[in-house]
Amino acid sequence: MVMRILWRWLPLTALGGLTWANRCREGVRPPVAQQLLDELFLGNDPMLDFEYEDLVPDTSMTHMSAKDVDLVLSVAKPSFWLELGSFEGGSAIVASERILAHGLNTSVVAVDTFLGDVRVLWERPPEERRKLLRADGRITLFDRFRNHLRNANLHYCVLPLPATSVVALKLVDSLARRSRAPLPEVIYLDSAHEEGEVLLELGLAWKVLSPGGVLFGDDWLLPEEGETTSLLEGATHRDVLRFASLMEDELDDDWGSQVQSLRTLGRVRPGLFVSYNSFQWFMKKLPHVTSRSSKPFWPSVSNAGYVCWSAGFRKEDCCDEARFGPSGNAKCWDLVPTPLQEAIQQWHHQGPFLNGLRTASSWVCLQLERHPRLHHRHCQAITWERNSIHLPVFDGYNHCSVTWTEFQIVAGVIHIGSTPVDGHYQAVLFNSGAGLLCDDNSRPIRLTRDLFFYQNIYLLWVAPMTELRTEFRRPIPWPSTATLGTLISEHLA
Repeated sequence: MVMRILWRWLPLTALGGLTWANRCREGVRPPVAQQLLDELFLGNDPMLDFEYEDLVPDTSMTHMSAKDVDLVLSVAKPSFWLELGSFEGGSAIVASERILAHGLNTSVVAVDTFLGDVRVLWERPPEERRKLLRADGRITLFDRFRNHLRNANLHYCVLPLPATSVVALKLVDSLARRSRAPLPEVIYLDSAHEEGEVLLELGLAWKVLSPGGVLFGDDWLLPEEGETTSLLEGATHRDVLRFASLMEDELDDDWGSQVQSLRTLGRVRPGLFVSYNSFQWFMKKLPHVTSRSSKPFWPSVSNAGYVCWSAGFRKEDCCDEARFGPSGNAKCWDLVPTPLQEAIQQWHHQGPFLNGLRTASSWVCLQLERHPRLHHRHCQAITWERNSIHLPVFDGYNHCSVTWTEFQIVAGVIHIGSTPVDGHYQAVLFNSGAGLLCDDNSRPIRLTRDLFFYQNIYLLWVAPMTELRTEFRRPIPWPSTATLGTLISEHLA
């Protein structure tokens, strides 16, 4: 029996590399997954007996990208990849496909209750909720997960574990203590989004993470309902900052600069890095830190802020306050979203003279910075909390006095692409705070305004509130070249 366990835990490099890669597509489970299948499910495979459906994959199932996985695999060659919060399987599919592309025989274990939560189930519109609920009240997420994996031919590559993250992490710890399974070298966290609960999961995950392993996750910026802060933060954001502050001496602060060629990262605190493109966050445990030697974890840790956002992670470039003044070099604060109203005020005072509109035109177009300039690798996401803004309008011909006039955000254009000359365009229409996303050959869908939206929108059309309050008794002329106002500046360019 000892020989059997050792065989199952041997890393891929010891088994001949590519020889074992893709075996899971042929119906052979990777070693750790097979061991867990025998140990926990008594040999009964949960991916084999379910009602098959030919589902169309939902591209919004995950924010994780292939580049995020490639970054992790550049510093870890895991035999055990533990995912906490799998939903319908999007992240498990992305991770598995990249793992196979790297020629690894990694066991991906996907943990989820498959019961949904307030955001992903109970607050969805009725037509979307019907897809997730059966007539008898049972929730279909587990079957949808299994169908998505089956349709991707990855059902032997991923082993689902129906449990909460807390239960799963305690189970992994118990199995490792009894030498029934190894510790995971990679843990992906996309589970709880409640303040305090995220911190608890982080502590338990760190305890079972293998020395030198990577802990990363989603939703670095996930605004909460009614959040009034000028920055889009959320529970995950705050708890990850707290955790990184508490565990700072156990975090590897050097690896971020070593993988910059693979992913555009910002360094938030020592050892905590964030992807500018996907807003995934990453931490790597130092090799000498074991789960047994790790310091006690106290969830009551106080709030923690940023230390430095930096492109190159060198103090002399960004964080030297003696050189750059308080908060360091302003150009290094890449990932801190800029409120739209603040950007407009900066534009108003930019240059030797005040900037403003000559008249409160019926339509004004705001052009937001979408792609970085050549001398600046990153650009800031411009965000707003309300669907109205105030623009400066000169009082007649007196260019020394302005009136801040309220405008309603009416529509926008989203550009999805890596350069200004290619990609795909979508339209957004706003009405009473809600948004409709319009795309080619599809019905408009209710807009979820997350950082993907803020990062990719580059045109906004606004109209004066006084015009809108007429309830359109007279037609508002469509913006022409003569009436189109364009704001161009450091942030609106």
